[in-house]
Amino acid sequence: CAQADWLSASRLPWPLALMDRSYAYLRIIGKSDTAAVTKAFGIQPATSWNVGEKKPNRSAYNFSHWQSAEFERPSLDEAVRALVEFIEGARIEFSRLPNDFLATIQCVGYHEEQSPGFHFDEGLVQRLGRLGLAIDFDLYCHAKQ
Repeated sequence: CAQADWLSASRLPWPLALMDRSYAYLRIIGKSDTAAVTKAFGIQPATSWNVGEKKPNRSAYNFSHWQSAEFERPSLDEAVRALVEFIEGARIEFSRLPNDFLATIQCVGYHEEQSPGFHFDEGLVQRLGRLGLAIDFDLYCHAKQ
């Protein structure tokens, strides 16, 4: 992965011991109350907030956020596969999602030295296609100089 000079240990909000992590979760954002998402899916969020609620820094959120549990696995493709299995197993119907909400599969990878990369086989790609969701990747590398 590319070196991230701006990602110095003094600026990290998390311990370096957590750097080699790969996980995925379902992220729903919008402007309405997240209780509507919980009701539509029949699943409690791992994390949620609503427009106007206070952030830890005392400012207010300008969007609502509903998040599933994080599916952490040794590789990003395994994490995404676990999340897709959860979505399919829970029979989440995205058509029931209120119109002002957008669903995204959020993929996150933190790596200390190099990114192992990831591969989505054709079966996983087909399953993702059937879901019809946006997919976002946040990949970070903290390479030592």
